[in-house]
Amino acid sequence: MSEIRTTHYDDGKWCEQEYVGDKLDGRWTVYFADGNKNWERLHKNGRKEGYFRQWTEDGRLVEEQWYHLDQLHGTWRKWDEVGNEKIVGVFYWGYPRSAFDTTRNPEFNAAIKPYIEIETEEVSSRIDEVLAEMRRPTLRLNKKPVSPSIDRAEIGSYWNHVGFLGEAEQWPSFQGTPLHPILQIDCNEIPFADSPLKQFALITLFAVDDVPQKLGEGIVLRAYRPGETLVSVQPPCSPLDEPAALTFAPSDAVYPDENDLPPAITAYLVDHDRDMLLHHDEKLLSRLGGWPGWLQNGCVAWLDSFVLQVDSLDVENWNCGDATIHYFFLNPSGEEFSWIQQMC
Repeated sequence: MSEIRTTHYDDGKWCEQEYVGDKLDGRWTVYFADGNKNWERLHKNGRKEGYFRQWTEDGRLVEEQWYHLDQLHGTWRKWDEVGNEKIVGVFYWGYPRSAFDTTRNPEFNAAIKPYIEIETEEVSSRIDEVLAEMRRPTLRLNKKPVSPSIDRAEIGSYWNHVGFLGEAEQWPSFQGTPLHPILQIDCNEIPFADSPLKQFALITLFAVDDVPQKLGEGIVLRAYRPGETLVSVQPPCSPLDEPAALTFAPSDAVYPDENDLPPAITAYLVDHDRDMLLHHDEKLLSRLGGWPGWLQNGCVAWLDSFVLQVDSLDVENWNCGDATIHYFFLNPSGEEFSWIQQMC
């Protein structure tokens, strides 16, 4: 049985919310002081479901959106003061409808997109099948003290140390200042049968000591293929922290981030308390392979293949923002990396 809860505001406005148990289920309406509606939104089982509409104080409709399972799903319209209609966009399960056919991330297209239209009534009988399609292995990038007996002039995997450049390459710099070494990965050490870096022999990462703005300038990732000539070098600048061995540790398999899952899958997981799938303990840590674990809202659909993410907290004195995570992606030809950073 539903219950109407009323809240009054100091400016004379008030709102009425319809609940069933502890969840919004029905109308949430805000009224002007004169009793006319300011805005109204429909809910079902705690989620936005149906229209959102907004009016001026004299009762003129100025905006309308449609939702399904908490996602924009339908036409978003606005009207000006003389009633002219403007279509803000047409949405499909939270995505712009006109762009949905152009999603380019191969993992999204193979494992998520086929289930985007699944409805909640169907999920319960197919959830294990769907999650099996989406599950991906990942490796945690750990740190261990460097043994005094290790010769860092030999190729290996390290935090805060880069010991090799390509033949005729210069140490990267930005605005005349050498970039700090962040990590070096010997791809032959990756214990992954299908590593996202399997076509490379060595990966190196450099960055400024504050917030980088552009890949190739304040943050530089270099990749070398097997057979390329590498030259041992001494870094021209101090590392941000003491060099440490970079090791790989198996982690629980990961699933797409909550932002990337089909809405009905997210709704099912929330309702059935499968929180561990939505909030993987290690999803925000430095990892190789799997799916990106977004620190803020992210969307993998129009990105290239996810390769790795680097948590700035793994590099002491890297002042690139509050708990920043750097995400790296590789295009289908394997020739170009892209990068996104997210901060708390």
